[in-house]
Amino acid sequence: MLGVRSSHRCGNISCATQLLRHAVTISDISLRDAAIDGRGGTVAATNEDRAALLGELVTRSIPGWAIAVVRLNSAVAGRLGVTDTDVLCLHVLDRYGPATPGALAKRVNLTTGSASRMIDRLVAAGCVRRVPDPADRRRVLIEPTQEGRDRAATAYAGLVARTHAELAGYTEEELRTLARFMAAAERDTAAEAQHFQSTAPGD
Repeated sequence: MLGVRSSHRCGNISCATQLLRHAVTISDISLRDAAIDGRGGTVAATNEDRAALLGELVTRSIPGWAIAVVRLNSAVAGRLGVTDTDVLCLHVLDRYGPATPGALAKRVNLTTGSASRMIDRLVAAGCVRRVPDPADRRRVLIEPTQEGRDRAATAYAGLVARTHAELAGYTEEELRTLARFMAAAERDTAAEAQHFQSTAPGD
């Protein structure tokens, strides 16, 4: 994450390496389906395999990965001496860059008051700092400090190492498949979050 953006993103990818194996297998099944000579039984069998793989991916692999990410971030929060939401804020800053307190509040789904207290904690922990907005000196931006980057890099170093070791055996095509899936997963999850935040229960 902070200061090691590409490595941190690899860390997130590491959690999803099993998803890639599913995606590649599903792709292989699709190719086999296209080559079938019309024998219905074989087509039905491969379609059932595909459905089973998709079910495993959606109902087990992705939720399992999400749980693992939450557990890891919670452990990192404990190591840094901050809260889980504070670590989410650090991820947001790493992903989207310096932000105003109001923008951060929206990104992590906090009220402005709660976001202000979160920023105070992160400043006290040495992880972020307040700086003038170069585009409007009347505004303040929140950005990670070098100390925050270094501490976060140390906390995620183990996952980064596991990631590089895991991905070393992947082909370029597999990596592209994984990158495409991760981009779609981020987009779809963000859209669902926006839907929940903008609609009343039952809509």
